Parts: sequence; C-alpha cells; structure tokens
Amino acid sequence: MMSVIAFSLPEAIILRKVLKPRIIMVGYLFNLLMEGIVSPIFP
Repeated sequence: MMSVIAFSLPEAIILRKVLKPRIIMVGYLFNLLMEGIVSPIFP
C-alpha cells in the first residue's frame, strides 16, 4: 500500500499512457471475440 503512495506522478502518467492503448486493444479484441461467438448463434 505504501508503494502506491510512493509512486510518483510522472510515473503514473507514463504508465497510463502505456496501459490505456492496451486496455482499448483488449476491449476491442474481446468485443470482436464476443461478436464472433454470439453472432452465429443469434443472427
């Protein structure tokens, strides 16, 4: 818990810039996967 408090602001900003595109990519791929599974079952 203390490590989170010690975590500097510039690092947090960099981390968010790095992680955000990955989260969007994972969400996009998950959405594609769901479409691929659900669409053939429920046209």
